[in-house]
Amino acid sequence: MLAILTGAGYTNLSADNDQDTRDYREEQYFSKYGLTVTITAFYMGYIPSYTRWIQMEVFQDAIMGQQAFVAMNFDASVEGFLHYEGNIVVLTASPETWALLN
Repeated sequence: MLAILTGAGYTNLSADNDQDTRDYREEQYFSKYGLTVTITAFYMGYIPSYTRWIQMEVFQDAIMGQQAFVAMNFDASVEGFLHYEGNIVVLTASPETWALLN
């Protein structure tokens, strides 16, 4: 999936992939949805020329990925397009980016 996004022009895809960021995201899932999840990687990137952003989380297993996807999919405060594949959940505001992954 990273290869697809990098090939499409996304940059800085691993800028926030550190333990503090992953811990913070895990706490958000627990406080907002009551889910106990383990995030093994977190990526955020953008295409400067189109100002398209993307957020990708890699969970420990596919069950956690599915739970997170379902929770975000039914959360009216989450704006954008979601893509779920195994233990990976991708959120983007761009229909063009979403189409890359589907």
